[in-house]
Amino acid sequence: MSKKFFFLVFGICILLSSLVIPTDSLAQGRHRGHDRGNNIRYEERYTKREVEEIVRRVEEGSDRFRKDLDRDLDRSRLDGSKKEDRINEDVKRFEKALDELRKEFDRHDSWWESRNNVQIALDAARPVATRMRNNPFSANVRNQWRNLRTDLNRLASTYNLPSV
Repeated sequence: MSKKFFFLVFGICILLSSLVIPTDSLAQGRHRGHDRGNNIRYEERYTKREVEEIVRRVEEGSDRFRKDLDRDLDRSRLDGSKKEDRINEDVKRFEKALDELRKEFDRHDSWWESRNNVQIALDAARPVATRMRNNPFSANVRNQWRNLRTDLNRLASTYNLPSV
């Protein structure tokens, strides 16, 4: 009888541990994929509408940020300098990447298909983040960048990409 009891308890323990231990899909984050060479299939956990809302917030936030940053630069000691030109070039490159992201996002049925465009936009945001850290801007522009960066990082997280 004790052998039967032992195997019963052992079986229950194995069953319970399989329910408690995180599965492969949970360990991989928001998307579950199977890597077969370069062919990765992902199970989407967000709707296109949910991701579209984040993309919209990023795009609208970047427009406000660019306008207010430009106004800030025109009122600063950087006005007319090469440094101002480089900052504006970084921001324009970032805005262009976001415009391309939006266009590609709207073109596809699956939001995941725009992942490369999200990566490009995040890469374009990094020099802007560096400029924001290394230059004194008004509290308004710093707050706008902080909000925009939060949305960018939310987008990065959605696509399992590194944050800004």
